[in-house]
Amino acid sequence: MEIRLLVSDMDGTLLDEEGRISEENREAIAWFCRQGGRFTLATGRMEAAVVPYLNRVGVNAPLILYNGARIVDMRTREVLWEAFLPFEAYELVEAVRQAFPGVNTVLYHRGVAYAYPYTARVGAHERKDGVACAPLDRLADLAPGLLTKVLWIIEPERIEALKRWVEEQGLDVQIIQSDVDYLECVPQGATKGDSLARLAERLDLPLSAVAAIGDNLNDYEMIRRAGFGVAVGNAHPKLKEVADWISPPHGEHAVAACIAKLQREGWVAGALR
Repeated sequence: MEIRLLVSDMDGTLLDEEGRISEENREAIAWFCRQGGRFTLATGRMEAAVVPYLNRVGVNAPLILYNGARIVDMRTREVLWEAFLPFEAYELVEAVRQAFPGVNTVLYHRGVAYAYPYTARVGAHERKDGVACAPLDRLADLAPGLLTKVLWIIEPERIEALKRWVEEQGLDVQIIQSDVDYLECVPQGATKGDSLARLAERLDLPLSAVAAIGDNLNDYEMIRRAGFGVAVGNAHPKLKEVADWISPPHGEHAVAACIAKLQREGWVAGALR
């Protein structure tokens, strides 16, 4: 096996408890890239929430954003692939608000995150992801166009009920839990795993040459489909079931540990080896 592309989740994986990239992770990624490897991020975040990190880590392959709904070459800002939710997603958003009073809704539309409405819990989300949400009072105030993604923030004890309820509506979308209190609605065929396969194909790489590392359920398909799937020590138990290897927790330089594992096994990209 030779790993030529390493794809990492951000929150709970590459970033530590304070939302920082450790020097150990940064140096290991730089070393991997010097050996001829490609490194990128797969995240539920949008462009604006990723840009501040790009001068701290050597990303040299297109990014997977919005949990898989968009692939972007940040060097040129070219969107290489994207998908949108069906128009009926607007009706779903309103129906969820009626069925689950107090749910917090963030809509991703034309590169902007909208809080519908703005709440204290959305404010906490802004601080966590480092991106501002524009307040929205009515869906009718949005510019024409389809949604890229919907994020619902709800109490952990209600998240399973919300997930079941949304799935029962029968809309042609995918519902993914990305944190203990985050439930995301993304286009069908637009998970991180789907876009990992698209990115590998674009780079002319077999999936056997791709390693992926993550921590939460939105990383499940990515880890399952990669040639070498890694769950961090703090990962959801379901990820550990499908992972090829379990790294130390994210607070202990998980990405650096993954790269060290690749080096020990002789799987590092061999262009300059």
